[in-house]
Amino acid sequence: SNKDEKSEELSALMQRLRTKSAQIKSWSDTSKLVRSAMDKRAVDNMDHSRLRKCINALQKALKVTTLPSMVERLDSVARQVGLNFKVSSSGHECCISSELFYVEIRLDTSGGVQDVRVAHHGSESQGCLEMLRVLRNGDFKEFVGHLKGLLNIYRIPGDSKIKMRTYQTLLCMESDLTKMADAYKMSGGRGDPMTQIQKGIVGYVIPRQGGHPMQLKCFISPYDMLNVEREKSETIHDNVPRDVGQSVNVVLEGSTSHKLQTQPLFAGINPPQHDSKGSPAFAGINNNNMMLLPACFSLVPPSPIPLSISTIKRIHSATGILCGDEGKAVPMNRLVTQNVMEAKGIADMDNNNGRNKLFHVTLPDQHHSYYINDAPDLKGVLVSKIPFTHPACVPRVLEALRQQTVYNTLITSCVRKGCEEAKENAQLFEVNTTSPTGISVTFEHPVQESMACLEIDLADPNHVKCKVHIPAGDAPVCTDEYATMVMNRCLSIPVLMRAIARHA
Repeated sequence: SNKDEKSEELSALMQRLRTKSAQIKSWSDTSKLVRSAMDKRAVDNMDHSRLRKCINALQKALKVTTLPSMVERLDSVARQVGLNFKVSSSGHECCISSELFYVEIRLDTSGGVQDVRVAHHGSESQGCLEMLRVLRNGDFKEFVGHLKGLLNIYRIPGDSKIKMRTYQTLLCMESDLTKMADAYKMSGGRGDPMTQIQKGIVGYVIPRQGGHPMQLKCFISPYDMLNVEREKSETIHDNVPRDVGQSVNVVLEGSTSHKLQTQPLFAGINPPQHDSKGSPAFAGINNNNMMLLPACFSLVPPSPIPLSISTIKRIHSATGILCGDEGKAVPMNRLVTQNVMEAKGIADMDNNNGRNKLFHVTLPDQHHSYYINDAPDLKGVLVSKIPFTHPACVPRVLEALRQQTVYNTLITSCVRKGCEEAKENAQLFEVNTTSPTGISVTFEHPVQESMACLEIDLADPNHVKCKVHIPAGDAPVCTDEYATMVMNRCLSIPVLMRAIARHA
């Protein structure tokens, strides 16, 4: 019967439980095993690291809404980057510190951030509005970036005394670059940010803010200024964003020993001082204003930038220090297009065994296809930093970077995401490099059965010149002045070629 079957099942189950319980160790034995396991795990660095990552992940997922939770989060952030953390007895003042600097954070009763101050060894603390903004926005990832940036200032070989000297050297360099920018603004009233960016001897200077190093912005393309939502170009005013255009950060890094300044060297801005060649004038180098230190200044772009060998040689002549390995050089156009494809996440659809690549561009009323040929004599490498030792090097380096950036901008204008496949009736263009400062575009005459050629001269990066060549007797495509005007407004080969076709 069902009753007897259920009784047998219950009896069998109870027997299994009795057998299992007999195998269970006593509480004292279990306690010893747990303590032994915990002692072993305490020395397991791998497990400790995993536990710390889990705790950090949990803290990041929790919103900071109270004073205790803010203090706990700041403590976690400090430990994450290897810094010390202290909190006052009231819980309203927190200090994140190392041997050479500290960050003081003042909180209100609800955990809101009232003030953030930064002090380096031997100097008074100064308010940091950027770090205050970051913490008020709850952007702890960015705050960690600031703390890492402060630590990087002192990643120099040697003791604390050497590290403090290198920090003073960095201050002197930043002072000189700021004064050089001010001198440019005072000479002829060229103080608007856009002019400083495109023509200033040190570009547009964004001072060091918290852990973000000083930035020199030296180029902005018309497309950087385009507001897609409003379908119009924006005007650059004060507070130029760090992530717009081409820029380099001014950093001091550990290296072999170099003679570096211990005092500001720029001669002055009232009135601006210049040498016989019209370049900024500097004090002479001597033992009173220079010191041998295990460090070197570097101009560091946000991401590695393709530089031609000719550009690298120009920079080398200015700094005396090599910034790229010529032994790893590859065809320049291939380097530029491959670099932008990786940055934009564009798949390499053109598997043609290393031959010249074909790129497709879709415009509102036209479809273009561009063959970008490799020039055998023009090669380049990706450069991640440009070392230098004297502020006089910076204007010449930025001048070379501007010219290279314009070249790169024009080549990459033919590489578009979402345009990997050819369209029917696409117009064909062939892009060739004639020199490090020259590009030519060969195309079919818009209204006649013949070929035409556009010659682009980049000798002056602030005023790119264009010249249109057509066979004798053919109808004009457009004037050189018109092509030049459009080019300087857009710095885009496809946009210019569309304008030429419509104009014809």
